[in-house]
Amino acid sequence: MATTIADIRGLSVTFPSKKGTVRAVDAVDLSIEEGSIFGIAGESGCGKTTIGLSLLGMIREPGSVEGTIAVNGKDVTSLRGEERRLFRWKEVSMVFQGAMNSLNPVSSVGEQITEVIIDHTGGTRKEAMNRAADLLRKVRLPSDILRRYPHQLSGGQKQRVVIAMAIALSPKLIIADEPTTALDVVSQEHILRLLKEVVKASGSTVVIISHDLSLIADMCDRLAVMYLGRIVESGRAQDVLSSPAHPYTRALIDSNITLDKRGKKVESIPGYPPSPINLPSNCRFSGRCPFATNECFDSEPPASTLEDGRVVYCYHPRHGNEGK
Repeated sequence: MATTIADIRGLSVTFPSKKGTVRAVDAVDLSIEEGSIFGIAGESGCGKTTIGLSLLGMIREPGSVEGTIAVNGKDVTSLRGEERRLFRWKEVSMVFQGAMNSLNPVSSVGEQITEVIIDHTGGTRKEAMNRAADLLRKVRLPSDILRRYPHQLSGGQKQRVVIAMAIALSPKLIIADEPTTALDVVSQEHILRLLKEVVKASGSTVVIISHDLSLIADMCDRLAVMYLGRIVESGRAQDVLSSPAHPYTRALIDSNITLDKRGKKVESIPGYPPSPINLPSNCRFSGRCPFATNECFDSEPPASTLEDGRVVYCYHPRHGNEGK
């Protein structure tokens, strides 16, 4: 039986604003198996990155976190001060979206990688530099990159450096937030292959946050699809993407541009999502769903478990497929 490395129960994350309280994540339950590659997909602003930051314990005031987050048996929400600082990078690390923004422009690559190592291990600078050079070799970069500054590197090289930093302390869980953003197709392929190699070599678990379904399909074992702060469908990635049960999942797939759609019209999702400040008490996708019925507008759908084990929050699961 697979071991659960991260378990999220009833996670809600809110932020105050001038117009009211923004509910970025709302009552999310999620289990991530050890050694897997888990995907979280959805439109921009649906709460994907907020879940990633929550796993790191990086939701700062005035943000508020409710629910429980356990990573490798540790309650992340209860960590404070030094205990929380040591937890990050050693237990959970993150490849942040936009490698250039993740690196300090006035510090060399070597300085930035060794800072993480020395800060958590207390080793010497020489030991840290040797470890940094070894990390660069693992991500297929020459050791002379240690002397360079971020602006001297290509986009693909910067992303590899960020991955090297993420694996520096051999964390059990790595969160990759849009890891191929702004990279050319060749660099994307190299980065994805590298992430797979990291999982295989280290046994780490990787959570990939992305709106790119082709990336999810190529990389992930399991997948959770989010809409407006909530998970609407989750299960094996192959099942979710080949036979979507929730209308939003189907709409998301139809709006994705792929080579097999050459000559065909790419369908967009009509309308706009409701405001995260004034969330409806009914199905949040009902106003954009072509299969919505009266009950969809009256109340929020409960979870349905399909034969293949998928969990879907919809009154009419599989309609997205049947309607094609």
